[in-house]
Amino acid sequence: MSKSTVDHLVEQLSLSPHPEGGYYREVYRSSGTIPDTALPEDFSGHRNYATSIYYLLAGVDFSAFHRFHQDELWHFYEGTPLIIHIIDTEGNYETKTVGA
Repeated sequence: MSKSTVDHLVEQLSLSPHPEGGYYREVYRSSGTIPDTALPEDFSGHRNYATSIYYLLAGVDFSAFHRFHQDELWHFYEGTPLIIHIIDTEGNYETKTVGA
């Protein structure tokens, strides 16, 4: 994806730099929440039922390793495939490819 295409998408979609790499914008947050008292102790604070973001990685950008505490859905719209590196709670490693 060319720099001009990236710049256009960042502007058109009102994306901001993401702390773990790339660009993002939250596009949905449910009004309902699950209280922290109903969640496992590795959660800090309440969680919304669902949220959704646009997320863009461009060129040599990467998303830093981070832990997911809840399910995530990924949609691929354009560009080169994304390789997801996964290390499960037992230390097993695998990759998943998202994209064409």
